[in-house]
Amino acid sequence: MSIHSVRKSTILLVTLTCVSVIQYALFRLSTGTILLLLLTVITAIHITLKELKKRYPGKLLKIISKFYRTGLLAIGILSIIILILVIRPIKECRQLDPQIIQTADTMIILGAGLNGDQVSERLKLRLDKALEASKINQKMTIIVSGGQGSDELISEAEAMKHYLVKAGIDEKMIILEDKSTSTYENFLYSKTKTDKFEPSENVLIVTSDFHIFRSKFIAKDLGWNTQALCSKSELHVLSNYLIREIPAVVNDFIKPYITKLR
Repeated sequence: MSIHSVRKSTILLVTLTCVSVIQYALFRLSTGTILLLLLTVITAIHITLKELKKRYPGKLLKIISKFYRTGLLAIGILSIIILILVIRPIKECRQLDPQIIQTADTMIILGAGLNGDQVSERLKLRLDKALEASKINQKMTIIVSGGQGSDELISEAEAMKHYLVKAGIDEKMIILEDKSTSTYENFLYSKTKTDKFEPSENVLIVTSDFHIFRSKFIAKDLGWNTQALCSKSELHVLSNYLIREIPAVVNDFIKPYITKLR
């Protein structure tokens, strides 16, 4: 391995690492941080394999390198497929047919973070969309689902209830699910809150546009007949969360199988 190659590799890795650290410090787990960290790892592996192949020209490293490239290609193809699946239902869910809303027996609003004890902008958009639906169908039971984060003063469910009641929704129509910490738990715990949930029940999910595919997928896995209504995300928010949905979809797809194995 030449000194020149080492210098080039070191400079590239240090640069990528520094940028990743700065991104993380400023934006925590933003898409930029995730992508830069991923790029750093991929670059490090690529450089290492390339230099090792020069120094130790043998079949083993060629096989490892081939498997590595094939793995990256497979991950890339899988990511593209997931993105297509996530994006496809977005246009339809942003403006749901009023007749479909009228057939819903229950509406579930999924939490999306708080600022202290106030709903976040993303959660406010979901709640406003739910209020639109409640004007069309005032007989729906409304489940607000979301636990309390470490930096939140109250549960997301409680904050959502306050927002809806202030907007004119009858408090008796609202059921709180305040223990969930993930999308899967949103639906799992909501199911225990009412005896209405049968496979024939019509459940209306209200969440963000990028979150629709995964939400409907989980709900279907739990045996619910669902329709989805979603709030519109700004472009920079949408692009950020679309990337995050890739590992989230994979995680929620394999979670039931892992649970069964246990």
